[in-house]
Amino acid sequence: MAIGTHHRKLQTNWLKRMLSNERWYGTGSPLWKSLTNPTEAKEERRRRIRVLKKHGATELASVLGNCKRRDRCLSGACPECGRAFQRAFTANAAGILVPHQLFDAVSIVGSTFRFAGNLQELSAEAFTKRLSRRLKDAGVKLAVGGIDFSFNEYPTKSRRSRWVPQFWLLVDNTNRSRWEKRLRAAYQPTSLVPRPLKIIAWDGNAAALGYALKTNFARRITTQTQRFARGQYRVCQNTRYDRLRAAERVELFTYLHEVGLEARLVLFEVSKIEGGFDVLL
Repeated sequence: MAIGTHHRKLQTNWLKRMLSNERWYGTGSPLWKSLTNPTEAKEERRRRIRVLKKHGATELASVLGNCKRRDRCLSGACPECGRAFQRAFTANAAGILVPHQLFDAVSIVGSTFRFAGNLQELSAEAFTKRLSRRLKDAGVKLAVGGIDFSFNEYPTKSRRSRWVPQFWLLVDNTNRSRWEKRLRAAYQPTSLVPRPLKIIAWDGNAAALGYALKTNFARRITTQTQRFARGQYRVCQNTRYDRLRAAERVELFTYLHEVGLEARLVLFEVSKIEGGFDVLL
């Protein structure tokens, strides 16, 4: 199946209606510090087109090349459409996350990964459904967010570099003591993921919502160092960030295009309605 044909099937009417409003591609509210501006997003689209052409992904390069005002490509690989989706999601989701004191930001990294070259084997739908089952079993009442991706490198050859998807969510905290305990039991620490579940109070900042669907992705490089403490040297694990290499960018952009923008969206006990979201009762 050609890329263009498959992609068109993933453009739902809901997404088309939402992003038909060009305001999401502009500079109005909501805005936050880490959000790219329209000029930066356009330049990033051009960079992606160049790297895709250079590495043989000409069909996808053509899709991104044809994205323009009033005729958007809606590709999951397009930084302009991705930015618009970020802003539309943030604006509409904020309306159901009130008051913000009732919600915590939650990062979840499970055991799911794919080695380099195998990202296309990841089913975003199955990945999200498994999360929904665990949220339900844990007693979570409501959660919204998205799937982020990073390419992780490790200091030893025995640990191959891999794609690691993770969830970034805003979760209703009214019964946090219950769901936190159950989620921690479901997502156990490992040597590669020592802190699979992180929870912080949400201050209502739009950046926390927008982060769930961010359009820039990184290479996470784990390093090991030693520090002297309590009379002995201890091994410490640190992380630094770098740009994705060309082959990794092509693999990720192709995957994001194939699954579509909406595949990264997480809505638990929330439904999509005309122009936004609503809480399921």
